[in-house]
Amino acid sequence: LYFDKTAFVFQVGRYFYTKEKRDGFIYNRVGYKYKLTPSVCASLTLRSHMFRADFIEWGLGVRF
Repeated sequence: LYFDKTAFVFQVGRYFYTKEKRDGFIYNRVGYKYKLTPSVCASLTLRSHMFRADFIEWGLGVRF
């Protein structure tokens, strides 16, 4: 979901392999991305398993 330089991220993912069987193989990711320049963006996301927060992730992306 994009609005000018900002984007909201909603993802559902699946692990192919995990040692933690109690959390399951499915996870959700909700976050925010911001375009710093036309080729560089920064992101902050929250990954969860079954509505229980697991990790706060941050990132920096470059598009060539």
